[in-house]
Amino acid sequence: MRRVVLFVTAVVLALVGPISSASAERGVQDAPDGDAPARIDITRFTVDNDQRWFTMKVDVRNLREKGKFEFSYWRGVDGPTPSMRSLIITAHRVDGETRARFYSCGFEDCIVGSCPRLRVSWRSDLDFVRVSAPQRCFPVADPDTPLPAGGRFSTYSHLGHEADNEVDQLALVRG
Repeated sequence: MRRVVLFVTAVVLALVGPISSASAERGVQDAPDGDAPARIDITRFTVDNDQRWFTMKVDVRNLREKGKFEFSYWRGVDGPTPSMRSLIITAHRVDGETRARFYSCGFEDCIVGSCPRLRVSWRSDLDFVRVSAPQRCFPVADPDTPLPAGGRFSTYSHLGHEADNEVDQLALVRG
């Protein structure tokens, strides 16, 4: 069931959300303020898509210890549909500790994957959540497949039945 929910979330974000293109390695997308409960209300989404690492950060109005944030990275920057491969990183807090989970996704499913150098920061004092990982963590079907030259990045947050998914995607080439 969890795989289905993650896959549906990724597809909805990839297909429904408008795309803001950029030709640089860094993209910033401001999001509506006040469209979700404060502790999960994403006000800005920032992505750095470097040659070796990618970083996704959300600024959150009055971030606290609850809520879950999902960060998605799809291969490719052009075309109406996403690539067959993607990844999702989830971040949440449990007993005062930040937890992250890495998912490797194909066209129809996501499985828990491994990304040994995955980093996550949850800073309630500065109102942001950030994830960073090496580009080599991007899932490939064939080990000889090159790393993506660019990608579509999106984010989503939820707390119970409340959600904030009003953040546009960022399409960025690797810098």
